Amino acid sequence: MDIKRVTLFGLLFIITGCNGQEKKKDSNVNVLTNETGSMKTILANQLKKGKAPNDHRNYDYTQNDLDAIAPILKDILKSNGFKTISNEEFNKKIKIIFNRIIDDKSNTKFLYANFQDKCDRSIKYFPNDFAEVYGTFIIKGDNFISDFFAIPQIVDYQKYPEFKNAEKDKIIVYDEIEKTEINIPHWKDIKNLSEERSKNIQVLLARNMYLFNDNKSYALWLKLHDQEFVRSLVTVFGYEEESIFNEFVIKDYLKNGVSESSKIGDVIFVRNCDKTLSIKEKLLNSHIAVFQETNDVKVLLPLKYYSSEIMELKDNVRYNWSEKVKIIAYLANTFDPNFKKYHAKQENWGDLTILADFRDFLEESDWSKVVLEYKKNNYYGLSNLKEMIDYANKFDSVGAPD
Repeated sequence: MDIKRVTLFGLLFIITGCNGQEKKKDSNVNVLTNETGSMKTILANQLKKGKAPNDHRNYDYTQNDLDAIAPILKDILKSNGFKTISNEEFNKKIKIIFNRIIDDKSNTKFLYANFQDKCDRSIKYFPNDFAEVYGTFIIKGDNFISDFFAIPQIVDYQKYPEFKNAEKDKIIVYDEIEKTEINIPHWKDIKNLSEERSKNIQVLLARNMYLFNDNKSYALWLKLHDQEFVRSLVTVFGYEEESIFNEFVIKDYLKNGVSESSKIGDVIFVRNCDKTLSIKEKLLNSHIAVFQETNDVKVLLPLKYYSSEIMELKDNVRYNWSEKVKIIAYLANTFDPNFKKYHAKQENWGDLTILADFRDFLEESDWSKVVLEYKKNNYYGLSNLKEMIDYANKFDSVGAPD
């Protein structure tokens, strides 16, 4: 059967740029399809089943649905200035962003980044519901990412005569639990579907322009309009290359109060899927930027709280001994120099640095063992650690030496 290139959809949509101005784009989306019209078949099936609520799913999405929408997404990106990068560059970026390795020799067309479990490699062919399903697809070869969309979530299909009257019959499913019939709404009856399409396209463009075309102007837009994605990049996958995102997450944690915000320590010091420990130094250092911006000690106190939690942990419960002392070193390298500089000028810094607290928490012989560990590891290359050890040793019953 011959393969033909046909024009199925002409998309009209508005992309709202970071400067707030509206940009209107006309896009003739050309996709490859066979004579049976696979694209049309997929759309017809989706329209026939309607937009079921999450607890009454009556349409089984498969890879065929993603195959159908991917060329449209690719052309939307292209028509709005997205430049497809090389496989090599894309693979490097995916490793940085999602800590995933792409095997170019594999025939797998799509990888799935699960925002609920970074180590889960199973694919979920279903639009995000932010409860059971929340993730995004890595589109190999075409080198972009996209959430999973039903065609009506991207395409205004009602503009095309062959689909204009496709949603006449009622869609009814039987609820086995409630023992009653449920009316499933048609896609055309979904409130604000047009606005949803526009937002989906804006998000698609912003994510890919920022992540793969290095267009930094989209970072602020994502922080303002795609917050759950930004939050997931940092807290789930450990992406720390964007200071705007790091600072957003830090401030987000601080909304829960100093004690609760110490949980950000579990984002800075994380277990990779291979069980190795990873330290997000850029996220840790972003605390300094937020502190300098706000001049509020509450920005740094969560690091002190977290250090106390680590000290009290028994070895090998979450971290072994070497990991524990290393984590405390990194926290102290950030917190302690600022304590030394500001504690006499500002209130609420407490009485001790992290290392002074650690010294007092331990027996003298154990503290000597910790200091030796730091020396053996050349202080992990941390610029302030050696000085802060000396500073910690000068604390006495009165408090800070200065």
